[in-house]
Amino acid sequence: MSYRDNFSNLRDTWVGVSNDGGVSFTDGMDMDQTGWILASCPSSGPDAIILGDTIYSVFMNGESGVDRVYFNNASMVAMSTGPSTLMTGSIAGLTVQNYPRISNFGNAVAVVWKQTVSGANEIPILFTYDIEDGFSSVYEIVATESVVSADVVLGDGEIHVVWQNNTDGKVKYRKGTFPGAGITKSAASTFRISPNPSSYTWSLSTDVREIFNVTLTDAKGAVILERCFDASENAELIIENKDLPFGTYFLNLEGKSVSGSISLIRQ
Repeated sequence: MSYRDNFSNLRDTWVGVSNDGGVSFTDGMDMDQTGWILASCPSSGPDAIILGDTIYSVFMNGESGVDRVYFNNASMVAMSTGPSTLMTGSIAGLTVQNYPRISNFGNAVAVVWKQTVSGANEIPILFTYDIEDGFSSVYEIVATESVVSADVVLGDGEIHVVWQNNTDGKVKYRKGTFPGAGITKSAASTFRISPNPSSYTWSLSTDVREIFNVTLTDAKGAVILERCFDASENAELIIENKDLPFGTYFLNLEGKSVSGSISLIRQ
């Protein structure tokens, strides 16, 4: 649970962690060390995601005199956090950043926010295929005109962004894709994986009775295992993942008539 605190007008962003399904929460952890003192409401809340033991949060802070979007990560087990960092470097003409939102699909993460540059409003997006590698220093612009706020959701190989546009009084939508994830169309109705996400094993089954070469790779392409799956003799292929690090993996299957790649989540 992420929130902006008010402790004697100190407007830091905090997170509370529950280990019992929301029955109770910790006293909280300060994700923001900039010490923004403000005797009014900034009307801007944070957003966060959880990957394994790590909480990744985004929030606005105005301590520098300019409202900027920050990023931080913290360990839920140790309840400790490092210093907050700016979401972007120096931008010529920037006067404000605000309303950040974050989403993930496995280790792939996207962040959107509103900013004003040289008097023009815009919705930028930063994306990383693997959050452990950090974000690119270059963002893309999703929308311009009189944009106010946005939200983002990542799916299997897809990015969905919505935002408010005050020029025409409408809520608008834009979709993008990122490579290397999802089930190929030729395999979409052929291979079945359950459960996914998983913490112990993945079970693969198919209605095609032939032999498949199976390769499991991590998000960087490193081969985890290689195996032969004879679907003419076995109903399913069990792959253990309990010893794998949290994140996104890809199961590549190649048969005589069907081949495809399936994204898997270890959580």
